[in-house]
Amino acid sequence: MMERDSNQSHSWDQIRTEAVALYRQGRLREYLVLSERNLWEAHRIGDTAREAIACSDVGLAHSRLGETQKALTCYEQAIEQFRTLKNHTREAATLSNLALLYAKMGQPRRALLIHHQILVVRQATGDRLGQAITLNNLGFAYSACKQPDEALKHFNQSLAIYRESAATPKESVKRRLGEASTLNNIGSVYSDLNLLNQALKFYRHALLIRQDLEDCVGEAVTLNNMAVLHNKLGQPNLALLYYHQVLLQQQSTGDRPGEAVTLSNMAAAYQKLKQPKLALEHYNQSLLIRRDLQDLSGEVNILSNIGSIWADLGHPDWARSLYRQAHDIAERTSNPSLIDWVQHLIDNL
Repeated sequence: MMERDSNQSHSWDQIRTEAVALYRQGRLREYLVLSERNLWEAHRIGDTAREAIACSDVGLAHSRLGETQKALTCYEQAIEQFRTLKNHTREAATLSNLALLYAKMGQPRRALLIHHQILVVRQATGDRLGQAITLNNLGFAYSACKQPDEALKHFNQSLAIYRESAATPKESVKRRLGEASTLNNIGSVYSDLNLLNQALKFYRHALLIRQDLEDCVGEAVTLNNMAVLHNKLGQPNLALLYYHQVLLQQQSTGDRPGEAVTLSNMAAAYQKLKQPKLALEHYNQSLLIRRDLQDLSGEVNILSNIGSIWADLGHPDWARSLYRQAHDIAERTSNPSLIDWVQHLIDNL
């Protein structure tokens, strides 16, 4: 019996290692399949600790795939199990993912509260890398709350920790990945502040690290951000070159949420180039993916953007119809800022 349990645990660990590798490659559906298999197996053999880890992994997959309600259910279940097991490290990591999900759902204030709670725990336990992760996440949340100074302060605190000496080669990789993520986020704050050359400097630094580490998912994120920046600089053709590169990578790895974002950004570039037909084509491709993923906020944005194109083309009735569809969906998100934005579009048509 002891030998069988040991073999089962070893098999579970091997599957999780394979799943994590798939996640890092951006192969999210495959990551979900293996994580669900591990969840079922841990439950079958009565291994509560591994069941909680697998449940958190499944939640992460659903979150990255835009399946927010499924992600919330998994995260809440995993957090409860970690608390019962008194595994504070895993609890904090899953709470962190939950906070990021709330930010994605348009509830950054709720995310901030969770991140501050996590930071206190990680400071008390001396978890330096955990503190860096939480400070980075706080920066992200402050940015979503339109507080760029606070965002930059927390990102820079995170960056300083990631650049501390690593004890092992494995830790060194983790620190470099964290450094790249933080540099990317600092670039995004500067981009939002319209300090575009400063933003580009941070994006390029992040990209070099991610390419060196063969971090495909992170590389696509940074390339996408660089494309957005070139679009802001009035260089839509250069932006489109980046977008096409990103899109091919996302399609090859099955990153559907990322693909939807890139298609939408490509549409915006075509709109700037006065090519409404191509803009509408790419917006509609993005819309199909967002509906498939049940990404309500994304659907609102795309419908509103399509409406704006028709308004510019002199079809206010078509625009109004799309805005009203967007408004109805926005009300289902319970995101006041999104609802107000769409109402503003209707009022100013």
